[in-house]
Amino acid sequence: MRRRLAAASAGLMLAGCGRGLMPAMAPSPTPTPPEQRWVRIATVAERAFVGLPLTLGAQLGYYAAQGLDVQISDVQSGNDALAALGRGEADVVSIPYEFTIRAQSHGVGLKMTLLWERSPGMFLAVGSQHVAQVKTMRDLVGHPVGITAPGTAAETLVKLLAIRDGVDPNSIPTKSIGSGQRASTAIASGIVWAGVKVDPAATQLEEDVMGTILPESDTRDPKVVTRLYGGPQPGNGLITTRDFIQRNPNTVLALTRAGLQTLRYIASHSAADIAAHMPSDFEEGRLVLYVAALKRNLAMFSRDGRVPIDAPARVLRNLQLVDSQLPADGLDLSQTYDNSFVERVDKPPG
Repeated sequence: MRRRLAAASAGLMLAGCGRGLMPAMAPSPTPTPPEQRWVRIATVAERAFVGLPLTLGAQLGYYAAQGLDVQISDVQSGNDALAALGRGEADVVSIPYEFTIRAQSHGVGLKMTLLWERSPGMFLAVGSQHVAQVKTMRDLVGHPVGITAPGTAAETLVKLLAIRDGVDPNSIPTKSIGSGQRASTAIASGIVWAGVKVDPAATQLEEDVMGTILPESDTRDPKVVTRLYGGPQPGNGLITTRDFIQRNPNTVLALTRAGLQTLRYIASHSAADIAAHMPSDFEEGRLVLYVAALKRNLAMFSRDGRVPIDAPARVLRNLQLVDSQLPADGLDLSQTYDNSFVERVDKPPG
C-alpha cells in the first residue's frame, strides 16, 4: 500500500476518510525549512497499532504543518523496509530499533531518531486447532511458528520465549508469514501452529477463530517486557542512514517535531478520539473492536520519543542470545540512535 499525504489547505483538512472535517492545526514554527520536502517512509504493518503514530500524525496534518509531504509505503517486514532504503526507494523507515544493531554488524550505519513504542507490542498467537495442545513453548518443539521474516524482531521474540522456557530455540522451526491479514490467515488455517502478531489483527483473530495468546509472550504488558527482555525494549521508530541525517538535518528535525506532536496527542486522548482520525478502512467495519483493541495497546507508546539510554546494551545482549552471527564486541551502540533531534524540539526557546 502507498499512501500519499500532502499539505492540507489553509482553512480545513480532512480528518480520516469520510469522517468529517476538523480545524487545521496551527503550523509549528519552522525557522529553517526542510532540505527535502518529499519524504518516502517504508513502514511495517501500517494498519497495525505499531504503525499507528506515523499514519495518525499525517492524518492530523502534523507533517504538512512542518512543510513535509510524506509518502508511506506498507511492507511485510523490517527486512523489506531496509531493502527499500538500500535501493533508494525510501528515505526513512519505521521499524524496530534492533535493526540498527543488526545493520551495524553488517557494516551499515543506521540511526533511530525518534522512538514510537517503548515496548514491541507483539505476542504469540496460537491458532484454534492447537489451543488445547500449546500451553508453553515446549509444546511448540518441532512445530512451525510464524514470524514476519528471519532476522526480525518477531524471530527474536520467539527465540527469547524458547530460551526462557528452557528450550533450544533451534528446535522450534519458524516460517515467514509476513504481517497483517496474510499472517492471520496462516495462523487461522493451521499452516503454522502459532505466530507472532500485533493488534488489531490479533484481537480480531481471537474474536473470529477463538485463538489464544500465550500470556507470557504479550509484550503489550510492561511487566512481561521486563521479565522477558530485562527492561524496556524499544519497538518501532523512525530510522534512517547517517548520510541522510547529515545531508538533511532540518528534514529530520521536522519529522521529529511532527512525530512528537503525534505522541503527545496519543498520550492526551482516548482510544476513541484516536480511532476517529485514522483512515476508516483500517477498522475494516469493526470500529468497536478496533477501539477496544487500541485501548489495550495505548501503554506501549513512548511519551517522549527518546531511545532509553540503557536500552541499546540490553537489546544487544538479547540479540546475542538468539543470533550467533552477531559479534561479541566491536559495535558502537552510540551510533545506533540519536536523541539530539528530540532534545532540540524540547529545548525551551531562548
